[in-house]
Amino acid sequence: MRTVSWTDVMTAVATAVSSLVVLLGASVGLLVGARWVRRADVGIEAEPLVDLGDRVLLPVRIRIRSVGLVRLSLLGDFLPRARVIEVLRGELGPRDGATWVYPKVWPADYIEPGETVSTTVTFWLPTDDPVIIGWRVVVEYPTVGWIRRWGVPRRATWFWDDNVFVGRPTAIGSEEPVRS
Repeated sequence: MRTVSWTDVMTAVATAVSSLVVLLGASVGLLVGARWVRRADVGIEAEPLVDLGDRVLLPVRIRIRSVGLVRLSLLGDFLPRARVIEVLRGELGPRDGATWVYPKVWPADYIEPGETVSTTVTFWLPTDDPVIIGWRVVVEYPTVGWIRRWGVPRRATWFWDDNVFVGRPTAIGSEEPVRS
């Protein structure tokens, strides 16, 4: 009968523990990698520029950063778009008015991992209606994800988005909103 030494036992235990740690680390890495395969961070800034007439020029600065492991597609169903929604003063509070859409924000087809791209789009918006209190500016980047409905996984369109409210501009040297 062969005698097992203490060092042989400790070597076997250390090998087993290190194998389990490596297996656990690889599993966690795969889970994190699968979860972060395609991610984006979307941001928006908007500040109205006063026009002398009855319209306002609203430049919208949009930024998309790819934070995933693969590049983001800006093709087909994955077209980022910018929307401006008029916010009106209503009897029961603010309500939505007219909507303007800028359908394809980027001329590029892809955003590489870790890359940030930004662009500016402009909207000419009317200010002749006295019930206009401002505009809600929204940028949306659609993506496909999975949801569970009654236990069955289904593909669904999700949006990475951001929005900001832009108040009606005031006249130079005045606290009153610009009116026609």
